Amino acid sequence: MTNTPQNPLNTQVLCLVSWPSLQHLLGGAAPHITRICALLARRPSVGMLIPVILNIPPHVAHPLLEMLYADGYIRPAGPAAAPLAPAPKAESAPSPDSTSDSSFLAKLWQHLVNKK
Repeated sequence: MTNTPQNPLNTQVLCLVSWPSLQHLLGGAAPHITRICALLARRPSVGMLIPVILNIPPHVAHPLLEMLYADGYIRPAGPAAAPLAPAPKAESAPSPDSTSDSSFLAKLWQHLVNKK
């Protein structure tokens, strides 16, 4: 991905569709891919800002974003990515699975953000 506004990934708000397969995470780029996916799982971000947010050189981050996009792991955020209106909150206790998942993601996010 070139660092020009003409590249649609640079100007798009990107979100995570799914985590890459273990094969993508076994290579030397695994830490960068993991950090990019963790960021996009936590909050959608503009393509050109991802290297800045994660302190990854753009010449490293941009090809990884292209690969993740080409393989369908990330996509531009849009109406399908988020509901138009917030869903009403139910007055029920969260399931143990969702609590442990969100706790794990919060810990992972803090670890990856503090890795700078």
